[in-house]
Amino acid sequence: MRKLKSVFIASILSVAVVSLHAQVTVDRTPLTFSGQMNGPATQQTVNVTRPAGSSSEVFFLASIATTQPQWLKFTNGTTGTNGTTPIALTLAADPTGLTAGTYSGQLSITTPSNNAVVNVPVSFTVSAIGVSPTSLPFSYQSGGTVPQGQMITDRKSTRLNSSHLG
Repeated sequence: MRKLKSVFIASILSVAVVSLHAQVTVDRTPLTFSGQMNGPATQQTVNVTRPAGSSSEVFFLASIATTQPQWLKFTNGTTGTNGTTPIALTLAADPTGLTAGTYSGQLSITTPSNNAVVNVPVSFTVSAIGVSPTSLPFSYQSGGTVPQGQMITDRKSTRLNSSHLG
């Protein structure tokens, strides 16, 4: 019985060592983006590195899968890329054509040498309201003159007077 236990433990250690040298690691998971309908794309970077203790570069393939339409891409405009570690992958979430809501996706990084996969969940929350400018400066001292109203414009070009917002 003791012999079987030692063989079993050796097998587990062997698998752990193989896994350690075959996978890549990422510095951020999950990724969470936010944006506004028809607003600009937002970007985030994920650093892909070899595992601690590994001295050689690791070749990998990276791909993106999302709900339709395709809102998440690498900044070069593709949904797939490859490279060797270490590398910074920059992703862009584009709200163009999306309605308000939360969208899900996944960044998958595969090491072809053994088909090990690191999955990074991605979410993108798109809101309906966006205004320009994004902030309004006001100055007021107690008992002083109430500051004059300022104009803001929402992303649909509707002008709003700040005096009606408070």
